[in-house]
Amino acid sequence: VGSIKSCMLLALVTKRVLIIAFEVFHKYYDPPDGIEWDLALYQKHAKDSQSVMRKAVNSMGMGLTNSNLHVLYMDEFKYLAERDINSWIKKESILYMTYYPFEQWISVNPLYAEKVAKMFETTSRWERAKRLGSWI
Repeated sequence: VGSIKSCMLLALVTKRVLIIAFEVFHKYYDPPDGIEWDLALYQKHAKDSQSVMRKAVNSMGMGLTNSNLHVLYMDEFKYLAERDINSWIKKESILYMTYYPFEQWISVNPLYAEKVAKMFETTSRWERAKRLGSWI
């Protein structure tokens, strides 16, 4: 769950769409009141991401340089704390495949810290995690 919260925060600060390519989410979770989406529009993208994810797992991340996908690895977390994420990751999609949370790096980034604090009305990592969880 921690990595889903981290990916939600990443989507919010980079103005991307968070797609969770996990069947249980699509089957049991509906969008919150006031938000409408057509999952069919994103289904092809999710299938493409799953295909790339399988290839990445099978090839240990090799051969992905020509795709429109950035695979986020744990050794890149430090960049989330110091770089403009949209300038750093120019690819349309970001794929994250492990369960380690990384939102703490985004929240200390000088480019996003104020926005994150205002968005959640707190600088507390614990409170932010609770609110992200309630959104999801």
